[in-house]
Amino acid sequence: MKRLLWLCIFQFALFVSNAQSSLDTLRSLLSKARANEDVKAVQEYSSQLAWTLLNDKEYDSALKYYNESLATIEPGTELELQGNIMIGLGAIYGSKGKFDSCILYYQASLSKFLSARDTANALIVESNLSIVYKNVGLYEESLRAALHIVSSLRLSDNSMLKGSCYNTIGSIYVRTKDFPNALEYYYLALENRDLNNQLPDVARIYNNIGELFILMRLYDSAAINLQRAATIKRELKDMQGVARTVTNLAKVSMLTKDFERASIQLKEVLTIQNNIDDPIGMIKTLNTLGELNILTNHLNIAELNLGQAEDIIRRTGTPDYLLENLELLVKLDKERRDFPNGLVHLEQLSAVRDTLLNQEKDRSMQAMQIRYETVRKEQQIAILEQREEINRNRIRSNQILITTLAIGLALVAVVGLLAYINFRNARSSRHRIELLLTDTRHRTKNYLQTLASIFHLQTRHYSDHNMVQEARSSESRVHAMYLLHEKFYSLSPGHTIDLQKYVTDLINHVIDIYNYKNKSLSLNIDIDNIHLDIDKALPLSLIIQELTSNAFKYAFDNKLHPQLTVSIKLNTIDDQITTIISDNGVGLNAPKTTSSQGFSLVEEFTAQLNGKLQAKTEKGATFIITFPLNPSWKKHTFLS
Repeated sequence: MKRLLWLCIFQFALFVSNAQSSLDTLRSLLSKARANEDVKAVQEYSSQLAWTLLNDKEYDSALKYYNESLATIEPGTELELQGNIMIGLGAIYGSKGKFDSCILYYQASLSKFLSARDTANALIVESNLSIVYKNVGLYEESLRAALHIVSSLRLSDNSMLKGSCYNTIGSIYVRTKDFPNALEYYYLALENRDLNNQLPDVARIYNNIGELFILMRLYDSAAINLQRAATIKRELKDMQGVARTVTNLAKVSMLTKDFERASIQLKEVLTIQNNIDDPIGMIKTLNTLGELNILTNHLNIAELNLGQAEDIIRRTGTPDYLLENLELLVKLDKERRDFPNGLVHLEQLSAVRDTLLNQEKDRSMQAMQIRYETVRKEQQIAILEQREEINRNRIRSNQILITTLAIGLALVAVVGLLAYINFRNARSSRHRIELLLTDTRHRTKNYLQTLASIFHLQTRHYSDHNMVQEARSSESRVHAMYLLHEKFYSLSPGHTIDLQKYVTDLINHVIDIYNYKNKSLSLNIDIDNIHLDIDKALPLSLIIQELTSNAFKYAFDNKLHPQLTVSIKLNTIDDQITTIISDNGVGLNAPKTTSSQGFSLVEEFTAQLNGKLQAKTEKGATFIITFPLNPSWKKHTFLS
């Protein structure tokens, strides 16, 4: 017996010696690489050293060597090596409980592998991310990552990674109380495990299924799956796993009132945990035994069990497990009617609950911080990807100028909005917000000017009369918006648009577009002193633009003395504004006197004003638009 013991000690010492020898060899090789300034060798040996130290749980030393290796890599090169280093850094911070840094490094690793088109490693990193998200309570992010991996592996034979993802998805559904989906994915995980070569994973899944059936109160099914898990773990001599599974079997026995079997099972678990020196497991088992003995009225034995559990808790410094222990002690005192001790235990229980509540608050705050950082990072990545895509599109193809300007305008608006939101939250950069908004206004104005100029240039290149007219209509609409934009932003905050000045300028510009300035046009503009806010001024201006443009396009063909009248009057009695636009043209019954698209716009803008539109033919065409100055919700009608 002594010879066998000495042989075991010798073999262990040899293993430790070999491991230390490997570390010493790597350190020696790294020193030589540094001396020779061999950058590639420094990267390789420092990464190997870091990985070895990480497996030995020497996290600070591993961190030092990973950072050394990372510092030697030029930006944009060695993407796969960078990805592997980021995985190691994520694992280190995850082991230290710094999950926000862990997530950021895993995300950086994923980005590196995707850039290197290393799909296999990218999916492994995404699997790690899914597990970390689940552990910190970010179930939506975890589920999205796991489902993406499963979708990517649909045609792959990588059953190990598929099974791991299915198991993770099942665990997420358990935590969100979606038991049917959890069961479905646990079974999928089981199907993707090799029953001969992946027995530890198979046992773990059977245990998970058993725990799920306990939650679903299907105790017979729970017992069957837990027995399968226990059998496999015994074959593998995984005694810690056996202890966990037999503990679950004891729960089933207690829930089905088979207290004698539960007692036998818990005592077996306690023996295993004592042999493998598992104090945390012993605490849980002793508390469960105490609960069982309270239920069976063996109060003295229950007191002994709970006292042993309390001793281990205080010796190991694990207050998280004290809550259940004190709750059972209070229950024991109640059964004994020992009210003085019950009061003492209640006070201790209250103090522990307060402590755990504060810890839970801290964890919640940490989870919120992680969620915020993750969302912010995803937004930044999305913005960068969007910009890169735009740049690639500009290089690959010569797009139409109008499309390019529209994209540019959208980007300016997005950048302005994001910057505004960011600065508003900061609250300390109000001046910069004003500068940014001013810049955005100028850019919008310039884009509208440029767009109008493009439509104007198009009229010179089209030979088709209809195309020329459509281009002029588009130019006129854009100019109406440009002019209103210029008027509105030249005012002080809270001011309104002077209709008399604005409509006069608008009509004169329409006259210029259709070349009626030097013709014998009789123009009559009669507008009251009315001021409108931009919400009413914009649709009204577009109505006037559409109807006057329509007159110049269709009404005055071969007319020697064209006449156009625009009248806007305010009825102060009922606060109604009446706009009349009339001409002495061919009237509404002539062919093509209205553009179907333009007239549809007029009806739509009238509806926005909650107004009424009336069209007449009296020595030409007359349009009457009536709408309330302070609109109430009225159904829009069109009269003809």
